[in-house]
Amino acid sequence: MIKKEQAAYRQGCVAREIPKVAASSPTKVGQGCVPAPLRIAARPIGRRISSLIMNKTTLIENKNVFYQWLVGFTDGDGTFSISISNNKITFIYQISQSTYNLRVLNFIKSQLGVGGISIEKKRSMAYFRITDRKYLESLIMPIFDKYPLLTSKQFNYIKFKQAFLKAQQTNLSTLDKINIIKEDICKNCPEDYISPAWALVDFKVTNFESGSKVMNKP
Repeated sequence: MIKKEQAAYRQGCVAREIPKVAASSPTKVGQGCVPAPLRIAARPIGRRISSLIMNKTTLIENKNVFYQWLVGFTDGDGTFSISISNNKITFIYQISQSTYNLRVLNFIKSQLGVGGISIEKKRSMAYFRITDRKYLESLIMPIFDKYPLLTSKQFNYIKFKQAFLKAQQTNLSTLDKINIIKEDICKNCPEDYISPAWALVDFKVTNFESGSKVMNKP
């Protein structure tokens, strides 16, 4: 892999606003792969933080490592969102990338075995999405329950999951579910929110400054 593409991948996990696009059918694309080996900081497990040599083989052979990598990738470029239209509630897990990095979305799709990829040619953007409730409940949620997000996106995930569970309740009408979920959607993340994941590390994290002392880059 050329140096330019490796550099683009390293920059790919910077948080940014994810644009809303119209839903479209998945676009079939080529075989997925991930960049050449990079040394990264592993997500906290218990009260330890270790470093790993991360490459495609490691991610394929060790699902738990892949899941942690996926959660970290979501912290940067992923979203959990809810769409309500024509009395239908749609739950969406999405990862967005420039079409230059399309291959990483293919790799994620191939590892999870579910989801679709759509392309917005005018903006040169690609989107990996899972909207099937069955897979959100059986595959995606268990991953993010086991490996919490480190940013304020953890707040959004909890809100997403709570709304999802309410939508599954059989004793509520569709209209009741929509009204309850709309109220939940309007809840904003507190400015001083700290992901509970930081309780797993030895260093006391109370704000962004203290958190930045724990996190490191390659």
